[in-house]
Amino acid sequence: VNMKGGKEKEIKDCHKTVKLKEIRNYILLKCWYPAIYRFGKKRVFDKKRIIIIENFGKKLSVNFQPLFEKLKKRPDLKVKIIYLEKERGTKIGYLWRCTKLVWDSASAGYIFLADALNVFSCVSIRSDSVYTQLWHGCGAFKKFGNALSKGKKETYSNYNYNTWMTVSSPEVRWAYKEACGLPEEAIIATGISRTDRFFDREFHKRAKKKIRKYILFNTNRKIILYAPTFRGDALDAQMPRILSLIRLKAALEKQYVIVFKQHPHIKEHIKIPKECADFVFDVSEKMEIDELMCVADLCITDYSSLIFEYSIFERPILFYAYDLKEYCKEQGFFYEFESFVPGYICKTEEDIIYQIEHTTDYDLKKMREFRKKFMSSCDGHATERILKLVFGESW
Repeated sequence: VNMKGGKEKEIKDCHKTVKLKEIRNYILLKCWYPAIYRFGKKRVFDKKRIIIIENFGKKLSVNFQPLFEKLKKRPDLKVKIIYLEKERGTKIGYLWRCTKLVWDSASAGYIFLADALNVFSCVSIRSDSVYTQLWHGCGAFKKFGNALSKGKKETYSNYNYNTWMTVSSPEVRWAYKEACGLPEEAIIATGISRTDRFFDREFHKRAKKKIRKYILFNTNRKIILYAPTFRGDALDAQMPRILSLIRLKAALEKQYVIVFKQHPHIKEHIKIPKECADFVFDVSEKMEIDELMCVADLCITDYSSLIFEYSIFERPILFYAYDLKEYCKEQGFFYEFESFVPGYICKTEEDIIYQIEHTTDYDLKKMREFRKKFMSSCDGHATERILKLVFGESW
């Protein structure tokens, strides 16, 4: 009876927490932010003011770096970066930063985002401001936004206020239309800005030089990038099952080293056994994923959208999809996973080791078709096209 009573109390507390969260979101999104924006609109409108919104972290992410490098060359533009630090500090602190963002945005000419953000969802955006969603990923892989099942759909839109949304190819426009609720003419296949770096030889040289600061390996050994995505909700991201590093070392250490890149939403650190210290290197906080893709000879992932970017290099990729049925049921995909991915799907560690040992068997033709279909607009000039889209042909 006590156990039953305790369970009932737990359920009631959970319902109460959900209800309070709904009330809080209603007050903030329907009342507070719209009011702040209305007051902010009374300030002098400055067409030359540009705001870049960084949702996570305290430094500018790879999503904005190529764009920022071009913007800062224009002395007539006033560029401001706002760091929301969504996963850091207190809720009050995040609320204050969001409030300042809404206030500043109300008098700015151009706003750039690269992730979901609902603070503008109920705001009546002024017609002379241009909101551009660069997005942080390429292609169309895991479902999100309005494309999720009914119980997981967003109550308040993260995207409907955007003037433009940039995508990696014409093929995926339909998926972003479904997920974001934007008209198709607002979804433009300019290519994704951050992919311009993959066509920059100097960026490749710097990445190769940097990797040798953190890992020591014989030049005859190749690099495996191990980059799984998270499980669960982004705000409470859980680490997936990690491959046995000891087992991988026993089978592969003569030919390979592994660099591990944790998904930024996951706060838990990978535990590398002492005997694997010369074989596995955790560079999660030392190198960007873009740098690692440049230096990797092979990639192991699961359901990460990095497969689109990595297809640019036309190198082997393996999918450790041990929980494919559960993940598909929970998250869902825009395309049928098993016929869609450009590499071998492995359910066990034995599969992974076997496929690594037989990398020469990978289907290069399928990889190239995949790249052509999902990355056709990513050619090293995406940022230029985005700037012309936003600022006009005079840019």
